[in-house]
Amino acid sequence: MKAFFQVAIPHRNIREGKLTLDVFGADLWSVYTGRAPDEYKDPDLFFRRTYMTEGLKNLIEDAKRRLIGDGGDPVIQLQTPFGGGKTHSLIALYHKAKEWGARVVVLDCEALNPNRDRLWQVLEKQIEGKVKLTAGESTPGKEVLIQLLERNQPILILVDELLSYVTKASAIRVGDTNLGALTVAFMKELTEAVKNVPHALLVVTLPTSEFEKFDENAKRAYQEFTTYVQKVIGRVERVYAPVKDEEVAKVIRKRLFDEIDEKEAKHIVDDFVNHLEKVGLLKRLNLEKSEYRKRFLETYPFQPEVIDTLYHKWGSYPEFQRTRGVLRILALVVNDLYRSEEGKTRTFIRLADFNLANPEIRRELLKIIGDQYDTVISADITSPNAGAKKVDKSFGESLIPYRLGTKSATTIFMHSFHAGSKYHRGATLDEISLSTLDFGYSSSDVEAAVAKLETNLFYINKQNERYFFSNVPNLNKIIIDTVETIEESEVRELEKKLLDKAFKGLRGVEVVIWPKWSSEVRDTQSLKLIVLKGYDRELIREIRERAGNVPREYKNVLIFLAPDESMKLEFESVAKRYLALKKIKERESELNLTNEQKREIANELSEFESPRRSKLNLALRNMYRIVVVPSTRDFKEFSLGKAPSPELKFWGEIKEILLEKKQLFEKINPNVIWMKYLQDKEYIGTGELYEHLLKTPGEPRPLNRDAVIAGIKEGVERGLFGLGKIQDGKPVCWKFRNAVTPTLEEEEIIIKPEMCKQQFEEREDKERKATLDTGVTIPDTGQVTIDSGGSAISAKGYTKLELELEVPIEELYTFSNVIDYLSKKFNDIRIEIRIRAEEGFMGFTEYEDKILEAIKQSKIRLKKEEK
Repeated sequence: MKAFFQVAIPHRNIREGKLTLDVFGADLWSVYTGRAPDEYKDPDLFFRRTYMTEGLKNLIEDAKRRLIGDGGDPVIQLQTPFGGGKTHSLIALYHKAKEWGARVVVLDCEALNPNRDRLWQVLEKQIEGKVKLTAGESTPGKEVLIQLLERNQPILILVDELLSYVTKASAIRVGDTNLGALTVAFMKELTEAVKNVPHALLVVTLPTSEFEKFDENAKRAYQEFTTYVQKVIGRVERVYAPVKDEEVAKVIRKRLFDEIDEKEAKHIVDDFVNHLEKVGLLKRLNLEKSEYRKRFLETYPFQPEVIDTLYHKWGSYPEFQRTRGVLRILALVVNDLYRSEEGKTRTFIRLADFNLANPEIRRELLKIIGDQYDTVISADITSPNAGAKKVDKSFGESLIPYRLGTKSATTIFMHSFHAGSKYHRGATLDEISLSTLDFGYSSSDVEAAVAKLETNLFYINKQNERYFFSNVPNLNKIIIDTVETIEESEVRELEKKLLDKAFKGLRGVEVVIWPKWSSEVRDTQSLKLIVLKGYDRELIREIRERAGNVPREYKNVLIFLAPDESMKLEFESVAKRYLALKKIKERESELNLTNEQKREIANELSEFESPRRSKLNLALRNMYRIVVVPSTRDFKEFSLGKAPSPELKFWGEIKEILLEKKQLFEKINPNVIWMKYLQDKEYIGTGELYEHLLKTPGEPRPLNRDAVIAGIKEGVERGLFGLGKIQDGKPVCWKFRNAVTPTLEEEEIIIKPEMCKQQFEEREDKERKATLDTGVTIPDTGQVTIDSGGSAISAKGYTKLELELEVPIEELYTFSNVIDYLSKKFNDIRIEIRIRAEEGFMGFTEYEDKILEAIKQSKIRLKKEEK
């Protein structure tokens, strides 16, 4: 679709950026003196750019009838809001009266000085070029005025800003009265005189806004005189309102644009209104589709909310001259968009499109609301580090070009200002969406932006579900200012408290938090979890090797938990915010927080302190995520990753990852015990085994004593080894393939299965009291002869066996028993094993450490390796 300026073509001075804002500052006195811009001074140009409202048409028609002697009211009062088109109407009457050949008197009371100028004298001088009939301090009287008007009719007398003059004149003493009172008396005389001259017309303006732009003294003067002035004039006057609210848009369009392609405008408006209906905004805002479309067509290229907000909300300020002020601001907005790249993509103009970074637009707005809002605009919306800019960048790449943060904040800003209690301050989410929405994103995107603005802006506020800006720092600003006062020591103190709480009452592991020296970690058999203040590798090595001044014995019981340095800033940010919130809560009364702000503080603190929602716990856990354990060569490091929940379960997570990585065992595998500790020994003490596991890095790390006991128990019950004691310096097997309860006492041992079998066989033989001669010969024929006390028993058998087996993993024990038995019968046994491992995964390092290293450290010879 076309850009708005291709549909509604701005006047040349707007397109070329040759804006002089006095173009929109209609000034009757400047027109009279010939100093006004051509737009006002040149009648043809003036009327080409003037929308003839119904009120203005009626005013001109009535004035013409009176001046040509065709009836009509002698006195007309233009009663309008400040900036409501009255001056423009006076200029229109001025040009028309000249066109009709009438004499025109201009009493612009803002331009006159009461100390020098008396209205009756100015009147005569403008009519006849000299002051004669009206000379003196007193009013001339009705008859003198009739005489003056009769010989100069048709005559139009325009009186503007009368109250301003009366207010100033009331301070000037004249005899026993004051000039203000005399001026009121003169107006009464002039009214009566005009009434008696058939071709004379008096037009007087009085604003309907309460005090217009007067100070406290002026307000009192206004209240004192307004009733009387209106009473004097009102007896014969007719009241006109030159511009009705529904005509404002047409006036604006006429003043700003040369021409508008209504067909193309309808196409654009229809598309957008249909979009509003589709996303549900019309329904939520109770806007009837056809009515909104009609209103939009009347205001195009401006969205209706642009004109409504400026004319009504901003127009409620006494400092803001409604029609004139709206025209000045909108001319700047149109010029800014016309000259920008963004403007080329805009099919119509929203409140969100007001560029608050443009110094001219900004200056116009600040004239009304005060310079104190300059800081607000910079800090929250326009500066490179403004919160709105951060929100812009927080969206995905597809939404970043739309600058949702800046646009939403601008809409809220434009909705934030009005005088009096007639209008609601700020805007609801739906109202913000209405003035920010575009085809490229949804209202939910706008809502997301507003939610982010709440936490990033310093001067945005929310009350009764309406968002607005004020010049008082909001809770965000108070929090951020307080955060800057938080010392590093306070953060560290909080961190230590959180860690103490997280590990308090933990069983099964001895926890040491933030040790500075190796002497702080006891050298005992119990499993140790050492929580480090920083990831200090030198301290880790020192603790592993030493316990104070002596070498450390129990190295394999050490587990270290260290913070991830990359997550420290995140934790510090969360911790500082929490500490700031606590400080603010303590100073609630001093800071004069609203009830809503107090609730916000309480709610956010609960999110920090609740175990199930705690932001603190989450940040702490995400920082303390590196687990380090001693290994054969150095250390092995593992990451706990991101926290699964805010509930702190440090030891549970550490234990889980170490069990998974085979760095911690709830039960020592009996096969490992048999393979590693009984291959080259006939027996080993259970206590010695336990001590070896605790002292030697790289060995299986038992979770506790029970882990070793459980492994021995299972091994004995399965027949991998037996359980016994040293008696008379010799190993004696007591239990084999039956239930046992190992104690890990000093003389308790585990024994090779063949020794246990032999001992049990010998015991059985003794029990049967069978005496056998153990001489054995194996003849070449393959016949085995056992000599037993002269009796020869022969049997056929094998002198050589070669078996090819496929052994399931669960039958390794059976396989080992077969090998064990064969080794008793044959002197030369060779075993060749082909291992084929599939449908799984093993890392390179793991393969080298666990498989190849084990093979290298044994008598096994690797003949072939395929990967």
